[in-house]
Amino acid sequence: MLYIVPTMQYDHLLGYSYASCTGELLLMQAFQELQAKMVSTTQQLKISDFQIEQLKRQIAHTKLVQKEVNTLPRDIRTYEGVGRM
Repeated sequence: MLYIVPTMQYDHLLGYSYASCTGELLLMQAFQELQAKMVSTTQQLKISDFQIEQLKRQIAHTKLVQKEVNTLPRDIRTYEGVGRM
């Protein structure tokens, strides 16, 4: 995480410039909000990528099972698992 420390400009007549400090603080706050949003979006992307890969594996498994079942003769009984007993 990148931290930005605000700096104040020194005016030889007025001392430190309040306006430049306020502007920098606003920029820093906006930057921090964008960083937080980026972290959240990155996490959501990782979750979506994981779900996509999981569904791809499930599709491949289903196609393989369907292919194997289709090679069996019609008169053979097949059973589907329904869970633990």
